[in-house]
Amino acid sequence: MLYIDVGAVEQCEPDKGRLRVVCPDVAWVHYVLSGKGTYNGTVLGRGEGFAVYQNDRCEYAPDPEEPWKYVWIRLAGEDTEGLLARSDLPGTSGTFRFGYAERLESLATVLFAGAEGWTDSRGVREASAKLILSLHGDRGGAEGDGRSNVWVEQAKEYIALHYHRRIRVEEIAQALHIDRKYLRNLFVRHTGMSTAAYLLDYRMTRAKTLLTAADVTVGEVAASVGYDDPLAFSKAFKKHVGLSPTAYRQRAIGVGGSPQTAVKKFF
Repeated sequence: MLYIDVGAVEQCEPDKGRLRVVCPDVAWVHYVLSGKGTYNGTVLGRGEGFAVYQNDRCEYAPDPEEPWKYVWIRLAGEDTEGLLARSDLPGTSGTFRFGYAERLESLATVLFAGAEGWTDSRGVREASAKLILSLHGDRGGAEGDGRSNVWVEQAKEYIALHYHRRIRVEEIAQALHIDRKYLRNLFVRHTGMSTAAYLLDYRMTRAKTLLTAADVTVGEVAASVGYDDPLAFSKAFKKHVGLSPTAYRQRAIGVGGSPQTAVKKFF
């Protein structure tokens, strides 16, 4: 059974040194409640955190001017019930966001108040792991789920602004400071498709609109939706739409029809 080996609510001092360590446990999880700090070079603030899994290296430090306060836990044992998999923590060591800082601080303050029973009772430590991990994802209630939907909307906005470049899912996740796998899970939950599938669908939808303009070449359409290679674009378009770009244009525009009229007829 997975359990919290040790945990605390800690206000770091400004002069606390940078820690470079390897995680020997199942996982270490830090939740930033206030202030700022860095994890592997990424600046984190309130409502953000990081998870480090067994045998992974990490480096983190508080901001010298606005040192962070965080809840940290060390998880040990065996994850026989799949608590980590259901928690929406990153699938690999990395950062994440959460929307329940106040609830977490209140809970952790009670759990890690220094009572002697904390370190002696395995049952308490197992229950504590379930309590804290249950705050993640859908188990976090409306506040957590609402925040996760905000990340999906922010990712959609990023895609709408940058789809014409050769962006990848990794870039989108990095822009939001969350784990790529975590972002994928959020997209599947809120849209029914992965981040990559949404990005592809957005590009192909834009491509279909552009293809109805008779004076735009397939190569120009490809470049406009993030493809350097027109052939790669054509293959992706045919696989997604079921028609080649040229065939789609001919069907959409029709013989002797204007692009605008053809779009209305086709759809």
